[in-house]
Amino acid sequence: MPYSGPASAYGVIGKTEEAYFKKINAEGGINGRKINFVSYDDGYSPPKAVEQARKLVESDEVLLVFNPLGTPSNSAIQKYLNAKGAYLRQVPDEGEAGRQDRRALSE
Repeated sequence: MPYSGPASAYGVIGKTEEAYFKKINAEGGINGRKINFVSYDDGYSPPKAVEQARKLVESDEVLLVFNPLGTPSNSAIQKYLNAKGAYLRQVPDEGEAGRQDRRALSE
């Protein structure tokens, strides 16, 4: 998640995810299991994203990398995560094409 760098405004997404997972844990977790949400700053830099993905998988031993931001970072970490057997879960973004389609429908 880019908490610094050119896309740091999107860091609020990571803070929101953290708050949501804290809420889930406060309500007892998922089937009684708590979520350990770990988030690092990748500065919206693909090399830094790979470094942080390695840290998550090799040091933190995560099962899932959830909703990393940006095509460049996602492209950079995908091959590494696949090789390590870690899951990558992205929340779809409609992107510009989706916004154009929606505008066309409303005209």
